[in-house]
Amino acid sequence: MNYVDLQVNGHYGVDFNSDDWSIEHLESVCEKMKQNGVRKFLATLITDDFERMETRIRRWSAALQQSERLREVVVGLHIEGPFLSHEEGFVGAHPPQHTCNGSIDLAKRLYDAGEGWIRLITMAPERDAGMKAISWFASQGVLVAAGHTNASRDWLVQACDAGLSGFTHLGNGCPHTVQRHDNIVQRVLSLKERFWVSLIADGVHLPRWLLRLFIDVIGMDRSIIVTDAISAAGLGPGTYQLASREVEIDESGISRCKEGVYLAGSTATMRQCENVLVEVGFSEDQRRQLLSANALTVLGQSAETAER
Repeated sequence: MNYVDLQVNGHYGVDFNSDDWSIEHLESVCEKMKQNGVRKFLATLITDDFERMETRIRRWSAALQQSERLREVVVGLHIEGPFLSHEEGFVGAHPPQHTCNGSIDLAKRLYDAGEGWIRLITMAPERDAGMKAISWFASQGVLVAAGHTNASRDWLVQACDAGLSGFTHLGNGCPHTVQRHDNIVQRVLSLKERFWVSLIADGVHLPRWLLRLFIDVIGMDRSIIVTDAISAAGLGPGTYQLASREVEIDESGISRCKEGVYLAGSTATMRQCENVLVEVGFSEDQRRQLLSANALTVLGQSAETAER
């Protein structure tokens, strides 16, 4: 099966958020991912010092412009941050000191650095007064997803009206303890017809039964499986880098910040995610929809794209 992954922070020892990779490193990662079934993916850059984020986006844009081998697999960039909630739990593994409120000026700076390669941005609607940045990104053809957010249901509705079309890794990027009758998961599920929803199917970020339940409720046509893979993906236990933070990978492959509290991406491959989907009872056609077809639809590409 050919996979399409909308959220990849790194793979095979290469951190996409580092400042010392070479184009040859990236090309090598792409080749290994292709051998593991991934045909298309979005390279994900996460929250950091804003100017450092701009520099990293520019480097990636230049690399994509320069390398045809990269463009065969990397269809663009997913910017996760910096317009995210700074609240504990909701911020997850992102450095809270570098999160900030959105604005059109800052949106334009990120977009200009991307030189047309930014395909998706994850934001917290409550960090975007008047939904101006969301509306501006959407007007440029950038997909906008909510994530790492504690937005009220009304804020989510306003964001959808402004151009929000997705939600990033539901069930993660939120505290362990939430309100019983009004929390971000319930708000998203109540609005499931307004956006597509990505889910990390590594068997760690979501219990298998909950993954199955989410997909059943959201619907097959709006659910998208992602890995949220970091540089440790495809490798073994140890200490790895995710942007400015060190993460520890234990013997079971679980990735956590060195403080040991929050999950920090995953070590899963898309093939491992498919195995989880098999375990919870999805057919081959259903798995193809969740692991490829729906993501291609969101990206505006045809199923044949993943076959090349």
